[in-house]
Amino acid sequence: MDWDDVEESVRRIDIQLKQQQEIRRYNRLYCIGRGGMILTRLLSGILSIEVHNIHIIPASRDKRYFIDEIKEPCIFVDDILDTGDTFSNIFDTCRIMDKANVIFTFLVGRRKTFESIRIFRKVICGMIVEHDSYVVFPWEVFDDNSPSRYH
Repeated sequence: MDWDDVEESVRRIDIQLKQQQEIRRYNRLYCIGRGGMILTRLLSGILSIEVHNIHIIPASRDKRYFIDEIKEPCIFVDDILDTGDTFSNIFDTCRIMDKANVIFTFLVGRRKTFESIRIFRKVICGMIVEHDSYVVFPWEVFDDNSPSRYH
């Protein structure tokens, strides 16, 4: 992926968000730690969401997420819908907390995973890729020729 792909993906997410009923009520973003930070920043500007309404959800190495409170309506933001584990963990937490007024957004989604969860109408992916595609985001590039040591 390059920055043009990111910009196009964010544009598609913006269009899909604005098709949601009462999107103006969604004034809070929950950023999935690390991966969702870039998209969260971009969406906060587009949606005019103030900094104090952006919450970062820390994660452990084994993908356990620590959420004390969810204020609705809100949008969860992550970079990639890969295996669906993050979505499932957060979705289950929302269900346990009886929070239904949430939207999940991903910059990129893997086709098989997206198709398996798209029954939930409030899941938005800016771009869909095949399941075996290798995705490298532009912020993961160490220099022009070498992928980052962090991905």
